[in-house]
Amino acid sequence: MSTLSHEKKGRLLMLLRVLEEHSNVDKGLTQQQIISYLKDEYDVEVERKAIADDITLLMEICEMFPKKFDFEIESSRSGGVAMISRKFDDSELQLLIDSVIANRNIPEKQAKELCNRIASLSSESFSSNVTKVSIVKDVVRIKVQSLFLNIDKLSEAIQKKQKVRIEYGKFGEDMKLHYHSTYEMSPYRLVLHNQKYYVIGFREDVNNMSATRIDHIMDAILIPPPKKASSDDSSLYKDVKTIKGHENGFDINKVASLPYLFFGEMERVVFYIDERLLDDCIEWFGKNASITKLSDKEKSAVKGSYEYKIEINSTLTAMEYWLMQYIKQVKVISPPELKDRIKTNLNNALKNL
Repeated sequence: MSTLSHEKKGRLLMLLRVLEEHSNVDKGLTQQQIISYLKDEYDVEVERKAIADDITLLMEICEMFPKKFDFEIESSRSGGVAMISRKFDDSELQLLIDSVIANRNIPEKQAKELCNRIASLSSESFSSNVTKVSIVKDVVRIKVQSLFLNIDKLSEAIQKKQKVRIEYGKFGEDMKLHYHSTYEMSPYRLVLHNQKYYVIGFREDVNNMSATRIDHIMDAILIPPPKKASSDDSSLYKDVKTIKGHENGFDINKVASLPYLFFGEMERVVFYIDERLLDDCIEWFGKNASITKLSDKEKSAVKGSYEYKIEINSTLTAMEYWLMQYIKQVKVISPPELKDRIKTNLNNALKNL
């Protein structure tokens, strides 16, 4: 490779780009087509023999370093030469694009740009279909232009173990964010939960772990550590291992087990469900929940058509919110405090009717 001229090196890159954009496993390019693309798109004139040599060299490089190059160049089904495999196949790219479209956190303009950039990782036949896809208009999209900038800042703070000052906003009747409060946080993880993007960290003002919606952050400011401070200085970044319940570090599985991001003491929650709710429970909790069929004795001890017992570790506030939406199909067994909370909620709801 060291003997290649600068001209040939540049031509190899252009050839690679042509194959990436204009070929796939079902659509090969003849040497003449490649020559035409190089002329039209890069104003480079190449002889047929030189193209043949370049193609052979690209194939040899792919074979020599398969772990370094995420693509294969071979003869296609339709004849000619093509890039037959890539870092992502079209179904994977489509899944990524659909995720961007469905994500309400991403403003429309940036969502379109992201979709086009993802589509560019495949051939033009795939990209042309993507350009016809409209961003779903009935998805309520917020307009937070600093979203990606704040994500960068929070990621940097997590990496550097540095506190951040968050300026938090809430939406007004004009559907725009307005300043609400300012607080400091030691951030540990960015999490996508229930189609909402959060930063999870420790907040000194509430003395607890907390989840903050990133799309509600108006600004995130990294706080430089003090030059001189005692080990218990609140201005220092708080190590997650010093927080009760997180002595072994931040456990993403504990977050995954919460139906809603309300932190606190984890408790064992037990409730019965009827058969109609089984599918929802599995979708919400997956393997984090223990699901067993009720015995005849357990069924006879309660009124209703309950079929399964669900046991899960969660915070009571998270489960309180979850259970309220399914209250007609569940019977809460324990803990007693959770049962009392739900009774209070129902009594208060009746007063509002």
